[in-house]
This record gives sequence, C-alpha cells and structure tokens, in this order.
Amino acid sequence: LEVGLKIGSDAQNLTDALKGDSQKRGSWGETQLEKTLQMSGLLETSHYEKQTSFVDDEGKRKQTDFLIKLPDDKHIVIDSKVSLVAYDRAVAAENDEQLERALKDHIKAVKRHIDDLQSKDYSNLIGIRSPSFVLMFMPIEPAYIEAMKHNKELFNYGYTKGVIMVSHTTLMPILRTVANLWMVEQGNQEAKEISSRAGDIYNQVCLVAERLNKLGNTLRA
Repeated sequence: LEVGLKIGSDAQNLTDALKGDSQKRGSWGETQLEKTLQMSGLLETSHYEKQTSFVDDEGKRKQTDFLIKLPDDKHIVIDSKVSLVAYDRAVAAENDEQLERALKDHIKAVKRHIDDLQSKDYSNLIGIRSPSFVLMFMPIEPAYIEAMKHNKELFNYGYTKGVIMVSHTTLMPILRTVANLWMVEQGNQEAKEISSRAGDIYNQVCLVAERLNKLGNTLRA
C-alpha cells in the first residue's frame, strides 16, 4: 500500500481480497510481520517463534503471533493487527464528511485491537519473561500513519494499556537492536568457546612437552 490515502491498482486488488475475510487479513498481517523480522536479521527458532502457546494462571491457553527471544531467556511479544476496512473507506471517500466518518471508524477499530491485546495479558503468562507491554504491529503503514495523525492521543491510549503501536518503519530499529544483542551474545559465547579450546590446546601442548622432555632425558641417559 502506498503512503498517504491513495491506493494503487495492485494494492487495491489486495485490499478487495482481504477486507471481506478476517482470517485472510490475519494471515497476511502475520506474513508481513515475519518478513520484517527476517529483514532485520532475525532467524526463526533461534531468535523468534511463531504461534507459541502458553497457559495463564487460570489454566487457559493463549497463543502469541510472534515471540521474540532475547539473551538471558527474556522475550518480547508482537501481535499483528490489520485495520483495513474503515481505512479503505477513507481512501475511497469522495468528500470531507465521508473521510472524517471513515477515519473515526478507523480509530475505533485500532482501539478495539488495543483493547483485545490488553485483555490477553501476555506479560503475565507462565513461561513468558517479557516487559509489561506487547508490540502491536500494523502492517499497513499508511493506515498506521493516518490513525496517529487523526488522533494524537492514540499512541498514549495504547501505551497506558501496555500496548505499543508499531509499523514496519518504527519496528525495524527495535528488531535491529535485538539482532545486535544476539551478535554480541554470540561473540561472547564464541569467546568462551575459544577460551575453553585454548585451555585444552594449552594442556595438550604441556602434555606433549612433558613427554618430549622425558624422551630427551631417556636419550641423554
């Protein structure tokens, strides 16, 4: 989708295919999120997991879209939420009144997504060591931008509920920071491994030197 309130023909075809099917929207949003994770340098299994299930204090099972792994067994939860239907009406609006009404509905849809994520209370699930917030990924960048422009308090609305709104552009710096953390961690592990191997090599050299010394004494005798 193009930035602003204009949609090209290819994007319009995608919009038409998605706006009538919430399951397709969800799958498409998760695909866009995974592409963003991969573009940042993160690897599935090593750095993130898809559709991970956890159990809350009441024994109810809940599933995250993506669980980002951090060093020291910490996590960040990211869920994808596609707000498209009202936004598409805003794109197609023929006058200011239609535009205003569609954007208000768009804001309501985004708030419903925020409320839904808050109710899941991911940070308190057994097995998750996460900060007290979840990242809500909006894969349609213009929809994210227009929502933030139209309602200046929207980000704070989510923030107070432990939900941080992100788009591809605002999520990438976070993910690259995570990728850098893993590079540092890998370097530390490699340093430990090299140190361990160096110790083994040193012991082997000492053993060989000792044997050579004994052999030399034998020959001298």
